[in-house]
Amino acid sequence: MTAEAQIAAGKREIFEAEHDDYRESFRRFLQAEVVPDYPEWSRKELVPKELFTKCAGYGFLAMEVPEEFGGSGV
Repeated sequence: MTAEAQIAAGKREIFEAEHDDYRESFRRFLQAEVVPDYPEWSRKELVPKELFTKCAGYGFLAMEVPEEFGGSGV
């Protein structure tokens, strides 16, 4: 079974298009910001703080925090 077929077969009906958009956005973030440096981080057993700042900048952290307190209010 191809990867696409596995994804289609395992797709849950509780998710909406926004969930797919979020997953694709996070997938692109990981590919751009994590994958290239992961071998070095793994070797050093250390993830740089800047990664978390980037995560926050893209809106991937503190989503449940209300906007008036600096979160995205999702």
